[in-house]
Amino acid sequence: MDNLCLIVTGKVPQAEFFNALKPVEAKVVSKGALPPITRPWTTPVPPFETTADVDISFPSDDEEVGAALLGWRGPKYGVSNPFVVFYSYLFLFIAFRF
Repeated sequence: MDNLCLIVTGKVPQAEFFNALKPVEAKVVSKGALPPITRPWTTPVPPFETTADVDISFPSDDEEVGAALLGWRGPKYGVSNPFVVFYSYLFLFIAFRF
């Protein structure tokens, strides 16, 4: 089983619940092991080969204001990395600069 979650609310007798669950569990187990999967966002990101400056026109009633979305893949969660603080300050600088 992979990522199976049951939420039971209300007053249900424990024995009755587990008896009702037995056929479901048997059906899941009868299907066998799941094939291995590659988790998304876990492979290394290839480095950029070139840089580019791009002007993007967008329709708007007010041509003075636009929206931008910045994102990047950082270090693995839970790994101590001094650049995480740098990225935080860089984001704040960009977000409040304009």
